[in-house]
Amino acid sequence: MKKQCLNPFLPANEYVPDPEPHVFGDRVYVYGSHDRFGAPMFCVNDYVCWSAPADNLADWRYEGVIYRKKQDPKNRAGLLLLFAPDGHIWGTKKGDSFAFDPAVLTDDDGRIWLYSGFATELPAIVTGGKKLTYAGGEVAELSADMKTLKSEPKLLFPKKGKGSFQNHEFFEASSIRKINGRYYFVYSSRHNHELCYAISDAPDGDFRFGGTLVSNGDIFPETVQGEKGARNYIGNNHGGMCCIQGQWYIFYHRHTNRSSYSRQACARPLAIEADGTIGQAELTSCGLNGGPLLGRGWYEARICCHLWSREGTGRYDCGFRKSASGSIRFLHRAGANRERRSGSILKICGTGALPDISTSGQRT
Repeated sequence: MKKQCLNPFLPANEYVPDPEPHVFGDRVYVYGSHDRFGAPMFCVNDYVCWSAPADNLADWRYEGVIYRKKQDPKNRAGLLLLFAPDGHIWGTKKGDSFAFDPAVLTDDDGRIWLYSGFATELPAIVTGGKKLTYAGGEVAELSADMKTLKSEPKLLFPKKGKGSFQNHEFFEASSIRKINGRYYFVYSSRHNHELCYAISDAPDGDFRFGGTLVSNGDIFPETVQGEKGARNYIGNNHGGMCCIQGQWYIFYHRHTNRSSYSRQACARPLAIEADGTIGQAELTSCGLNGGPLLGRGWYEARICCHLWSREGTGRYDCGFRKSASGSIRFLHRAGANRERRSGSILKICGTGALPDISTSGQRT
């Protein structure tokens, strides 16, 4: 029997958030950040890559380290720096924007576009004492060397005010795709838990809001009003779209261990309508499986997609986690060496947990 593909789709001991999927040849490659179980901060491990055959998305292979955590992007050789049109290193001059979560598109005409941005002002210690700007999501044209801006960044997605997408304003996590001649920009809104999209006929302007692609709390605006109705504990989200053998998917991450720092990659199919719009994907435990999981046998607790307590849910990325620690339900890894051992347990304490494994049409 062919192995089923679960959500999260990578091994239980792997924590790859911010997944960006791309198809090269007959394989799907996923690039992302790299968390660690129980880590005190985001992205503490060396960055790695995983791949799977396009016709068997249950057979993931570790491809190795692609970027080591000790590599310094402020290197003296300037190999990993971004340069402004006037030659200065971007981010070293007052008024430069904070280029965060970059995404790159090489268009059909050979022009290269860089999308980036962040909505929260960072302390001077992070920016090297420079007064940078945080207006929202931007685009700039890149030179062929992939490190020199041909144009000054242009604000496309304001974080507030005129031109912003009401109630879905840009926060971070830029990702870009070109589908049927249209440009699809994927981003995380100010709500953090959702990945939204915007569409344009041009790579550098006139984007219109499309909707929500996925929420890691399974929050649907039309059925669940606000975060109090979340079906899982929520936190930041980041990912991208990919077409695999004719089927489009949204890759995203969800949170484990009562933490924003132990995130795992998940995916769900998308349906692109004839007019180019995309409906929101429901969270399930089958993800890339191509259909429901078998309604028999044993499944790891880690694949439950809905998890809450009698008090509901909350956010992992704020004071809620400490104030409600006695009643939070969470997925917790078992074993002394959690980086190597597979398997997980669902820690149940306090007022009781209500887990749910959804398999798109049937629940086990």
